[in-house]
Amino acid sequence: MYKLIGIVGEDLSELMRLAAGLDRVALSTYVRQNEKPFQSLLESPMAESEICIVPVVNWCNAADLRALFACHPTTRFLFLAAEFPPAPAIARIVDELKGVILRRNESSVVVAATLLAMLASEKGAA
Repeated sequence: MYKLIGIVGEDLSELMRLAAGLDRVALSTYVRQNEKPFQSLLESPMAESEICIVPVVNWCNAADLRALFACHPTTRFLFLAAEFPPAPAIARIVDELKGVILRRNESSVVVAATLLAMLASEKGAA
């Protein structure tokens, strides 16, 4: 079990489905619904999550994506992309900054396994 996983996105039912699928992975999961999840994460402080899951309909620009990682330096990001694969520039930035991109319609089992792998690799590297 791990500390805190944040889920930030537009569709509350999707956010709640993701949270329910993570109940055995996280000690605490919270959701934040916002029509503009990237802007919300850039403008509003977020609890110190180990992982933040962001379902993505429209990607922000490269500068905002880099700023997102800079604003939350201790948080790992898992993006669930509606358009997959994402543009090469976006994929390169996310990979460079140790984020992960999955398809938006991945099962909660795949999302949970990916979260565990992300956390295990970070803890093993420390």
